[in-house]
Amino acid sequence: MPVLQGNHVVSVEVKEYRNGLLIGRTRRDLQLQAIVCPPNTTPDVDGNWALSYSVNEGDQLCFDMDFVDADGDSLFLTASGSIFDPLLFNPPATINSPDSASAAIDANFCWDTQCGQGQQQPYLFSVSVSDNGCPPKNIDVVIQVTVIPFAGPVSITGPATVCAQVTGSAYSTTNIVNAVYTWSVTGGTIATQNGNAITVDWGAPGAGSVSVFATDTLGCSSAPITIPVTINSIPAADAGPDQLICGGASAPLGGTPTGPPGSTFTWSPSVTLDDATTSNPLATPLGNTSYIVSVSNAGCSGTDTVVVNISNIAVSAGPDATICTGDTAQLQASGGDTYVWDPAATLSDAAIADPNAFPTSTTVYTVQIIDSLGCISTDSAQVLVNALPNVDAGADTSICLNQSIVIGGAPTGPAGSTFNWNQAGSLDNDTLANPTASPLITTMYAVVVTDTNGCVALDNVTITILNLPAVDAGPDLSICPGDSVQLNGTAGPGAVWSPSAGLSDPNVLDPMASPGSTTTYVLERFAANGCGNTDSTTVTVFPAVQANAGNNASLCLGSTAQLNATGGTTFVWTPSATLNDPNIQNPLATPDTTTTYIVVVTDANNCSGTDTVQVQITDPISAGGDGSTVLCSNTDAWLFDYLVGPYDLNGVWLDPAFNNDDAAFSPTLGDDPGNWYYVVQVVNSACPPDTAVVNVAVNQLPDAGFGDSLEVCSSDAPFELPLGLGIDTTGSWTGPFNIPSNGLYIPGTSEPGTYFYVLLGAAPCPSDTAFVVVTEVLALDPGGSNTVTACGSGVVFNMIDSLFGGPDQTGTWTDPNNLPQSGVFDPAIDADGTYTYTVGGGTACEASSTLQVNVQVPPANAGADAAICIGDTAQLNASGGTNYSWTPGTDLSDANIEDPLAFPTSTATYSVTVTDGLGCTATDDVTITVNALPTTSAGPDEATCAGSPVNIGGSPTGPGGSTYVWSPGTGLSSTTDANPDANRWTARPTWLK
Repeated sequence: MPVLQGNHVVSVEVKEYRNGLLIGRTRRDLQLQAIVCPPNTTPDVDGNWALSYSVNEGDQLCFDMDFVDADGDSLFLTASGSIFDPLLFNPPATINSPDSASAAIDANFCWDTQCGQGQQQPYLFSVSVSDNGCPPKNIDVVIQVTVIPFAGPVSITGPATVCAQVTGSAYSTTNIVNAVYTWSVTGGTIATQNGNAITVDWGAPGAGSVSVFATDTLGCSSAPITIPVTINSIPAADAGPDQLICGGASAPLGGTPTGPPGSTFTWSPSVTLDDATTSNPLATPLGNTSYIVSVSNAGCSGTDTVVVNISNIAVSAGPDATICTGDTAQLQASGGDTYVWDPAATLSDAAIADPNAFPTSTTVYTVQIIDSLGCISTDSAQVLVNALPNVDAGADTSICLNQSIVIGGAPTGPAGSTFNWNQAGSLDNDTLANPTASPLITTMYAVVVTDTNGCVALDNVTITILNLPAVDAGPDLSICPGDSVQLNGTAGPGAVWSPSAGLSDPNVLDPMASPGSTTTYVLERFAANGCGNTDSTTVTVFPAVQANAGNNASLCLGSTAQLNATGGTTFVWTPSATLNDPNIQNPLATPDTTTTYIVVVTDANNCSGTDTVQVQITDPISAGGDGSTVLCSNTDAWLFDYLVGPYDLNGVWLDPAFNNDDAAFSPTLGDDPGNWYYVVQVVNSACPPDTAVVNVAVNQLPDAGFGDSLEVCSSDAPFELPLGLGIDTTGSWTGPFNIPSNGLYIPGTSEPGTYFYVLLGAAPCPSDTAFVVVTEVLALDPGGSNTVTACGSGVVFNMIDSLFGGPDQTGTWTDPNNLPQSGVFDPAIDADGTYTYTVGGGTACEASSTLQVNVQVPPANAGADAAICIGDTAQLNASGGTNYSWTPGTDLSDANIEDPLAFPTSTATYSVTVTDGLGCTATDDVTITVNALPTTSAGPDEATCAGSPVNIGGSPTGPGGSTYVWSPGTGLSSTTDANPDANRWTARPTWLK
């Protein structure tokens, strides 16, 4: 490589050999020009990406690193660090980046961290980017990645001392969102688990433990933590054997012993105990009682139960009894071994449990019962003796045949009694106190009465039957309405007919009957014994004939009506001249005028009736002749104008969908073209309706749209001239100067001005025209966006000079807050951020570019203030840049290094100016305080006898608040007191430090 500026020549010679012989030679001279290297800017980071990252262990970290070269030189990127070594990390971190690029390079860093790689200190790696400038320059950045270890639970909450076999002990630890917990237990089993909490059922006495570790969503687990658990024994409890005692007696409770020595005791229930806290209390229960003892020892409790039963066994004299006079009751005592009854006079045996009792009046029997323990109890039972009920069946009597009579007394028996009569077949109810008897022959009735006490008695009554006289009313008869018939009765003297209405004479056996409706006549006669008899005959009056000539009819002149009569079997019609057959049920009628027809109807009983029907004649109607018309969509019409010939005015119009409408046709109001129907129909007319049709065709009025006025930019893309939504596209365009157009406007090529769109209309509709006015604005160049870095201590500059390309100079600037800005950036007062340059503001050609300005201020730090003693030296230590300048420079070992030594003789403040790699500067101060040395007095020299102590030190030995160290310390009462005592056997100097 040439080392001097100027032109240099290099010769290159190429020789060709064949079989070891030189057969050809070529030589070329190359001229090289060595020039002075142009200024080269150091590559820089592109954007505000960070130099420090954090990631949870087990997770992936990826980020981009962008670098740019302001001179446009090619860039080369290299990275180094232990995390890229596959022998140390599996998998290692990677950087996906080309080895070289143009003026910008983009590197992508990715690292799939593994569980266990988390640590407090960050992992470091460096990235170096160099350009191919003359001479090449490079930028080095150090990036730190902190891998955060998974912080699992640190403590377990729960009892550390439990009792053996206890269940449901709760343990929990810190709840970490989405973590999975793994629990383990010794000395017991996990009963339930819910994430960070469990319950444990403990087993036998001894040592146990509960352990847990957590696993996060990335699969990384924490170190297990453990809580030791002591499992204490349950003390043995003995409440003693179950006991049986007599009522009112006492019994000692508890075992031998009731529990281990040193235990405490609690008995329940305590109300019948002499002391519920002793091991063997005395119990005096009022009834069968279960006593529970709780024995507590070393924090654990055991229980046992003893039952004390009272010998109040089920002692009973048996149930009370009720008997009727003369009956016997058996007594039923129970619950013991020996029985003694009193009184014994009306008992079969007074020394047994179940003697028979036969008292003549109500008696209470008392029994004494002794059980196997010798416990004595008494009880009693009553035998109630009830008298027999009084019964009265009533007095004997006589009745006529077919008559009924109520039997029984008043009353038949006591209230609340039950009754049972014999001869139930002739009684309405054989369980009533007073039933109704209907005997056909002389009969004796007996009743059994049972009163409310169950006592029974009976009585009887006789009913004698008397005979009836003979009567015959004759056979049943039938007549038509309004006719008469003769009755034919047979009976002895004194017979009478009823009812008398409709009869010629009710006191003769053969009167004439003329009933208005079907009637039953009864013939009645009484004998000498007072008994009467009847017979009846029914005169049926046939129903009146329901003659019906049918409904009235209306006919259009020349039509035929079908008559239809009902109500009988034969029919005769009049007048007959306009009927096809007057002797049938349903003749055809063809009258010329309105006519009333009469029909005579005869039924199967040969009874007759009449009815009439009217046939009305109506003249026919007309709706006129069909017509047609063609309209424009903005034109209305009167449809009557298009009917042909005469028409009735009482008709209605129907639209093409057969909906009611009127004769005013209006396309603008939504009326549809097609066939419109005029229908004439007279209400209640027999003549059919008449219809005429008017066909209406509508041609659409053309709509060329509403036009528009546009301002476009000369750089816009071609576009279709706008008209409006849904516009017919079959029209034609004409541009400025009447030049034909296809409606496509091409900015920068098409002629701006007025464009006309014409849409032809179909007769009778006219054509329509719309226009679009196009104004074209010339596009301006805002330049290309860029990013620059300025020192906070740098110079003022015009931002437009930093945009790429050749931006138009007429634009305006706005700052990062979108406020107006002059375009001159002053690092001392302007904030960093994105500044926007806009040209063509407010027009269709408005365009913008941006300038990202990063203001860089070195993080100057002069270090922490310090204090020294006179004569000592302080180490200054600045940071934040690459070059340093200290002032004042006196009393410094080197005023132009990062960490000079300072040895001031009095308190001084040093200021450091820090310059970074871009030449940006910042300052910071540090103060070194110089303290004076303390005044010290060890006191005057002393002489003393061997073995005699002496107090040493000054008055004072040093300033208040000082600390002291004496040496040598042998023989001193204290080496740190201001005035210790010295006791030496030999002379030796003592020094105070």
